[in-house]
Amino acid sequence: MASIILPLALGGSRKADGTVNAGGLVFLSLSGSPNSSVTGYLDRDKNAAATLDGGGYRLDQAGKIALFVDTTCKVIVQDTNGVNVDSFVYEVATNAGLVEILNPGFTGVSPTSGALVAGGRSTLDTALSSLYSSLGGLDGKYRGVYGTADTNVKAEIEQIGLTPQRFGAKGDGVTDDTAAFLSLAAAQSASGLAVFLPKGTYKISSAITFGAAVTITGVSSAGSIITQSNAISGGIVIGNSSVLRNLSVRSSVASSGVGISCGFLCGFFGVNVDTTTGTFVTGVSCTAGQLLAYDCILQGLTNGTLGVVTSDLPSSISPVTALTTYFFVKTTDTNLALFSYQTQDLANGGTAAIGSSITDWTGRPILHQRIRGTSAGAGTVNAGGTINTVAVQFIVLECFNNSGGAFTFTLSAVFKGSGNPAPGNGLRILVLYAYNSTEGFYMEVARSAAY
Repeated sequence: MASIILPLALGGSRKADGTVNAGGLVFLSLSGSPNSSVTGYLDRDKNAAATLDGGGYRLDQAGKIALFVDTTCKVIVQDTNGVNVDSFVYEVATNAGLVEILNPGFTGVSPTSGALVAGGRSTLDTALSSLYSSLGGLDGKYRGVYGTADTNVKAEIEQIGLTPQRFGAKGDGVTDDTAAFLSLAAAQSASGLAVFLPKGTYKISSAITFGAAVTITGVSSAGSIITQSNAISGGIVIGNSSVLRNLSVRSSVASSGVGISCGFLCGFFGVNVDTTTGTFVTGVSCTAGQLLAYDCILQGLTNGTLGVVTSDLPSSISPVTALTTYFFVKTTDTNLALFSYQTQDLANGGTAAIGSSITDWTGRPILHQRIRGTSAGAGTVNAGGTINTVAVQFIVLECFNNSGGAFTFTLSAVFKGSGNPAPGNGLRILVLYAYNSTEGFYMEVARSAAY
């Protein structure tokens, strides 16, 4: 870069008697070499040298002069009679062509120890080189390792998503972050950007309403927690076609509100609505139906409900009993409904007839059947029944020993697999079967021994 140097300015030299040193001379020499000469320039880019007069540089009638020098030098000021009236050492950056900086944000050489430290002496070129290496783009812009174009840093970060911290949220579990979340929801609605919840506990005192098609992602259900502190308010409200991932919604009090209210065709993945310290009257309300939740824990909802359209569920399932570590909710729209779900409670020696008591699974390719042993003592349960194999291509069979005894679930001939499910007390076995049209059987393709 071109030399950029500050001026050596004398703002009004005076003689020993106090009068203005009009027409005096300024001599520049290398420090320690009085017979040497240092050039003074008229501009900071050293385009033109100042004119020497009598071996020095002439002061004006006000005793003033402005010179640009690019090296440390000794300055001697004389009056018109050759009498010295001032002398001092003028220091500049030792590397001509670079501007010296002292900034706590950059590493430089310590003036005292000579070590590289934050805030030590460095140069502007070094600082700019560091920024360029970090950002990768020209003129302070960003270029990714696998990118080909320079982008504005602010725009790049903006497109990644919105965070509550951007609006002042603390996430410390103590500060009321309601105002920040209301601003976050408004910004999301206006921008359509995704929302990311960094690790933290976000205390709110009113329900937060987001728009449709919002995606809200946390770090984990144990790491990103929204806690309602108002006894008459719910947690969050999301519109149609929205997705929640890796977060928890809690209430710190006995709330009359709804933990999560959602619209049509929403999905929950790794979402918890729990009652670590309080309760919601309704954990999840999905009045429009069409909700898919996977790997979710919806617990502790005493006298609470999972507010799906109950007419879409087999009569044997109540909303509370469906609160497990995962669940599927089918819909009345056959173009969207993939899952049919039923629970059968069985006493000792009972029979589960998969498919025979479900009247609305036709046309849905996946049947999820839960079988629960409910009485104490050992027993055998035959799982079978008439199944429309043309429509039902996959069966998820969940066997849950809820009896306290040694239940064994023996499968009928329509199934082929590696063995009969035999979960221990309080445990589940989950088996996935796929229909083999050539063999005419449901073949076991995956099994979770205990979960």
